[in-house]
Amino acid sequence: MDARSQLSVLDEARLTAEARARAYALLGSLIAGGGHVSTLERARAIPELAGMFEGDDDELAAGHHDLFSMELFPLASVYLDRDMLAGGREAEACAAIYQRAGFHWDQSEPADHLGVQLAFLGHLAGAESDARHDGLSAVADALSEGQRAFLARMLAWLPPLVVAAEEREPCPWSHLLQLAIEVVADHAGELGCRASEPELEPEGNPLERDKTGLRSVARYLCAPARAGVLLTRTDIAALSEQASMPRGFGSRVQMVGNLLINAAEYGTASDMSGAIAGKLIER
Repeated sequence: MDARSQLSVLDEARLTAEARARAYALLGSLIAGGGHVSTLERARAIPELAGMFEGDDDELAAGHHDLFSMELFPLASVYLDRDMLAGGREAEACAAIYQRAGFHWDQSEPADHLGVQLAFLGHLAGAESDARHDGLSAVADALSEGQRAFLARMLAWLPPLVVAAEEREPCPWSHLLQLAIEVVADHAGELGCRASEPELEPEGNPLERDKTGLRSVARYLCAPARAGVLLTRTDIAALSEQASMPRGFGSRVQMVGNLLINAAEYGTASDMSGAIAGKLIER
């Protein structure tokens, strides 16, 4: 490769990193706080996104809340931690990674929020672009490796989120989520990284134990890292309606537990278990 060709390759790498930095920054801000008027205006300023976000601001904000706060929960802890709660071990791990990299984020969002994770990738890609511009190839390569490692971490929990998003009725935010995941998948494929193994706390299958309460079964079924898929509130409502069984209110674990307990009282526990299993197998 002659000097001119080598320079062209290096310049292409710099421009690619710069483009990724901008894309991740925009996608991250939309997914984390897309319901805000200023964020919607940013999206409408992009020709490729303008048509997606036509319509009333309040309706769009409500749709953002419905998808990301009530149904899909784009938080790594929900998919990887035993307790499926925001601010779990995965959030702490992400915060530590950000601190080492000198990345600061809006503390109103958990560190493991997909929007924050995308913004972090944008931070690394921007730094890589700057390093390549300054001829600091070793620094740029280290930043690229940092992106590879973090992408592998993200790939450990994104698949069930993708599946759950695909089954939702299409809306601007679900389309945006698919776009964000495509950008992540393309980046991961270019760097040749695979999903890292999630550090799950050992619990095992509760059905294999002699004495297991229905709440434990419900917790297992609601943990995507264990069940392999995400049971959303919409899924649980459909199961409740299908069986004509009350689900009550509260968390997903509480509602699934209520369905199992009510089914046991009415002598239809096997039918309810089969319906839940069918929902999981569908995915």
